Amino acid sequence: MALKDVGAAFEDKSVAPSVKTKLDIVNAEIKNVTLLGEEALTYEAAMRLNEATCNIEGALKHKNLMLDSSVKCANLGLLHYVPYVDKIALEQLKTYNVALKGGVVGFDAHIALEDKNAQISAVVDKANFKLEDFHLAKRKSGEKVVTFKAFAIQNASLNSAKKEVSVTGATLEKLSFGLKKEKNGSIDVAGLVEPKEVKKSTKANVAKNVPQEKPYRVAIGVFDINDAEVVFEDKSVKKSAKIVLDKIHVGAKNIDSNKKSSLAYAVDMRVNKVGKIDAKGSLQHTPLEQKGTLKLQKISLKELTPYLQESTFLKISDGYLSLTSKNSYKQRGERFDASVDGSLNVRNFFLHDTRDNSTITSFIKADVNSFSFKSTPNRLSVDEVLLDSFYLDAQINEDKSMNLAKLTKESKESQKSKELKEPQKSESKESFDFKLLKLKVKNGSANFADYSLPIDFKTSIHDLNGDLYALSNVKGGVSYVEMDGEVDAYGSAKLKGSVEASDFKSYTDLNLNFRNLSLNSFSGYSAQFAGYKIDEGKLFLDLQYKIFDSQLLGANSLIIKKIKLGEEVEDENITKLPLGFAVALLEDSEGVIDINMPVEGNLNEPDFKYGAMVLKTFVNLIVKAVASPFKFLGAAMGIESDELEYVEFGASEFVLLPPEREKLDSVAKMLLEKPKLSLKISGGYDVQKDKEALQAKKLTQELLAQSGNGGNVTVNSVEALCLPRLGKEKIALLKSDTSQKHAKELFKSEFQKALVAECMTTWSVLDEELVTLANSRADTIATYLVGVKKVDAAKVLVEKAQKRDDSKEEWVKSMLKIDVL
Repeated sequence: MALKDVGAAFEDKSVAPSVKTKLDIVNAEIKNVTLLGEEALTYEAAMRLNEATCNIEGALKHKNLMLDSSVKCANLGLLHYVPYVDKIALEQLKTYNVALKGGVVGFDAHIALEDKNAQISAVVDKANFKLEDFHLAKRKSGEKVVTFKAFAIQNASLNSAKKEVSVTGATLEKLSFGLKKEKNGSIDVAGLVEPKEVKKSTKANVAKNVPQEKPYRVAIGVFDINDAEVVFEDKSVKKSAKIVLDKIHVGAKNIDSNKKSSLAYAVDMRVNKVGKIDAKGSLQHTPLEQKGTLKLQKISLKELTPYLQESTFLKISDGYLSLTSKNSYKQRGERFDASVDGSLNVRNFFLHDTRDNSTITSFIKADVNSFSFKSTPNRLSVDEVLLDSFYLDAQINEDKSMNLAKLTKESKESQKSKELKEPQKSESKESFDFKLLKLKVKNGSANFADYSLPIDFKTSIHDLNGDLYALSNVKGGVSYVEMDGEVDAYGSAKLKGSVEASDFKSYTDLNLNFRNLSLNSFSGYSAQFAGYKIDEGKLFLDLQYKIFDSQLLGANSLIIKKIKLGEEVEDENITKLPLGFAVALLEDSEGVIDINMPVEGNLNEPDFKYGAMVLKTFVNLIVKAVASPFKFLGAAMGIESDELEYVEFGASEFVLLPPEREKLDSVAKMLLEKPKLSLKISGGYDVQKDKEALQAKKLTQELLAQSGNGGNVTVNSVEALCLPRLGKEKIALLKSDTSQKHAKELFKSEFQKALVAECMTTWSVLDEELVTLANSRADTIATYLVGVKKVDAAKVLVEKAQKRDDSKEEWVKSMLKIDVL
C-alpha cells in the first residue's frame, strides 16, 4: 500500500481558540501486510504536520506484538498546541498564571516494543531531543518567567524490563530567569501554578503487603548548563536589592540514581558583573556526601547594604570578598560532619553611617590565612589574620550615648516583643571552640570624641602596629599581646601582656603605657571632674593590671609635666576641685608631677567599677593634699611633718630656737622643690603670756637702770622701785603674807618674788607692742628663709599678725600656711 501527496486539514473547535491542523503526507508505504500477523510488515512515511516534518519507518508483528520503529521529527512548534494545554490546566489547576510564548521541538529515536508473557516491554535507544527558543511568561502581566536558547538530550535510552534510563549527555544553553521576593516575603514564581485541593478519602486504605516496585535507575553521563543568567530582586527590604548571576556554567558528570554513586560537578559564574564563583568537586546523594573546592573572587559587599539598613543605619560603601577553600560534608543519620579549610580576604572595606555619611569603620586589607572549620567537634582555628590600615570612629554624644550603640533601628514590633518577652531558661548548647594563632595589625587608627563634657574631647590613635598571639575561647588558654601606636601629633601608646581570653577575671597581666600625651586635649575631663581647663602640659601613664581569680591588683603611675591650668569653668553639673593648689603641691622643681595610685578590689563585687574607683582615688588624693598640705608634702618628701604648720617662740621673744630652725629647714626644702608654692607667715602673740613677759622685761630694765652698770639687784632696790607704784600698805601686806607662808631664812627671796610679780603688773603693755612683737617673729622667720635658706623672697609672704590663745602651752606659735603663687 502506498500514498503519495495526500493532504488533510482538521479544525478542533472544542478548545478556544480553535486549533487548525494540516497534515501533508508526502510519501507513505506499507509492505507485507497479512491478517495473521505472524510475519512482520514494514512501513515508512514522510509527512508534514503544520510546519513540522516527520519521518517514520519500521516493522510490526501484531499476532505476538513486536514493534521495531525509528522516528524523527523536526520544527514542531509548541505554540500551535497551547490551547489544549490551557484547557487542561484551567480544569485541573487552582492557579494557572503562565503562558507559553515560544518553543520548537525536534526529536528522533529508535523504539522497540515486545509482548513477553503478557508483559509489554519497551526499549528506546539512540534517542535525541531538542527544545529550542523556549519562552515562558506570566499569563496576566506578560512578564518573562524563564527563557532558554536550547535544551538538548543526546543518545538517551530506556529499558522497561531492566527499569533503566540512561542519557549520554544533556545541555541547556543560555538559560535566563528572574526571581522576585515580594514585600510580603513571597517568591513571585512560587504561586504561578497551584493544584486544586484534593479531598481526602474517608475510606481506609485496605491494600496491605503490596510489594514495592523496583525504581528506575536513571544515569546521565554529562549534564551541562552554558551561559545562563539568573536575576534575583528582593523587594521585601525597604530599599530593594538586586543580584545578577551571569555567565553561569554548570557541568556534571556520571549522574546516577543508585545509592552511593557520586557525580563530579564544576560550577563557575559571574556575580554582579565583577565577582566570580568557581566550585568543583564530587557529590553523593544517598547518603548525602560532598567533597570539593570553592573559590570566590572579588564578591562585592555593597549589595548587602539593603539588608543592613533593615535594622541599622549602616551602609557598606565599598568592599570585596575573596575565598579559596576545600570543603566536605557527610550526613550521618540526624547528624552531619562538615569541614571547610582555606583562606579568605576582604579588600577596601568602608562602612558608613547613613544619617551623616560619616565613616564608622574601614580597612584596606583583611587577610585570614589558613583557617579550618569542623562541625564535629565544633571548632574554628585560624593560623593568622592580617588587618591592614584599620580605622574606627567612636564618639560619646551629648546625651552620653555611644554612636556605635545607636546604629541599630528599633521597630515598634521589636519594642513590643521585648516588653512581652518572658525570661527563658538557658538551654545547654554544644560548645564552639575558637583559636587564632596570630593577629597582626598594621597601620591601624581610631578617632575618639566625647561631646558629653563641658569642653569637647577629641583624640586620634594612629600608626597602630602589633601582634596578638594565641587568642582562644578555650578555658585555660592564655593570649599574648604586644601593640604600639601614636596618639595625636606627638604621643605614643603601648600595650603588652597576657590574658586568659575566655575569662579575663581568671588571669590578666597587662601593661598599658601612654607617653607624651598633650594635656590640653583632656580639658573636657578636667573641666568635668575638677572645674578647670588645661592650656598646656604633657601626660605619661603607666597602667598595670594584674588579675588572679577576680582579685585586681592595679598599679597606676601618672606623670604630668609642665602643666598649665586655664580658666575656671562654670557649670552646675561639674565637680569643683582646688586643682591649682593640688598642682602646686604635687609639682616638683622641674615641673613634674609623679603620682602612684594603686587600686585593689574584687571584680565580682556588684558595685565594683574600675573607672569610678580610679577617679575616687585621684579625687581623694587631691582632697587630702589640699586639706593637709604640710602632711602631704612631708610624706611625699620623707620629712617629719607633724609640727611644720607653726614656729614656736618664747614669751616676748622673736629669736629662732634650734628646733624651730630645723622645722624651717624642712619648709625651705619644700619651697625650693615646689616652684609654684608660696608660704604665708602670720606672726602670733599671746595676750597673757607675752604681756606678762613684756611687763617683767620692763621691770627688769628699770631695776638695772637704777642700780647702774654692774649694780646688784637686791630686795631693797626692788622695794624702793615698787614703793611708789604699789604703796606702803600693799607692800606691808605682801611682807605679812610672805612671812606667814615661808620660813625666816626664805623670807627675802620669796618676798622679792612676790614683790616683782605684783609690781610688774603696774607696767602697761599696749596692743601695738604685742602686734609689733608678732610682726618681729614673722620677720625673723622670713629673714631666715630668704637670707639663710635662699628661698625666693616672692614666695615668702608676711600676713597680718594673729592673736592667739596658747595659755595651755609654754610657747607662742606663729602659723605657717602653704599657698599657690
